[in-house]
Amino acid sequence: MKNTLIMGEGDLSCCAYIINSGKVKIFLSDEHGKEIVLSELKSGEYFGEMALIDKEERSAAAMTMEDTELTVISQKNFRECLQSYPEIAERIMLGLVTNLREANKKISSLVFMDAYERVANMLLALAKNQKGLLVIDEKPTHQHIANVVGTSREMITRILKNMAADGFIKIAGKQITVMK
Repeated sequence: MKNTLIMGEGDLSCCAYIINSGKVKIFLSDEHGKEIVLSELKSGEYFGEMALIDKEERSAAAMTMEDTELTVISQKNFRECLQSYPEIAERIMLGLVTNLREANKKISSLVFMDAYERVANMLLALAKNQKGLLVIDEKPTHQHIANVVGTSREMITRILKNMAADGFIKIAGKQITVMK
């Protein structure tokens, strides 16, 4: 079900998850409920693997973004699987390295880019080529954009208005077209 908390930051860990279908966001939040989205994962991707390796508390929370089906892998099954299929360890390490590189990019954008640039990058990442145009079919909410780029919903509203006024984007209903 959409908006189901799968794991909370600081929870004790006992398993990892593979997404069979659906979409999951990995995020951090503060005591006031402000959140930053670290990643959005889809079918075929996995999360929670760090806890299977170091047995520490969860470093982030995970919540479904739509109806989602998961496979749960326990620590015991994970270790057995690694012994039987050692090549899985390499795939897990590559996944962890990919996550670390993505975290480095996110940190860099938060430190070196202003909010306008972060929003522009997010829109470009979401856009798909449709007949020569870059189009986002399902416009994310202003709050979701704010959570991903690390700013306020009000700032996102101003930035999107400015982008539209300057001709960089065109907003029509639930669709955004990147013009420049």
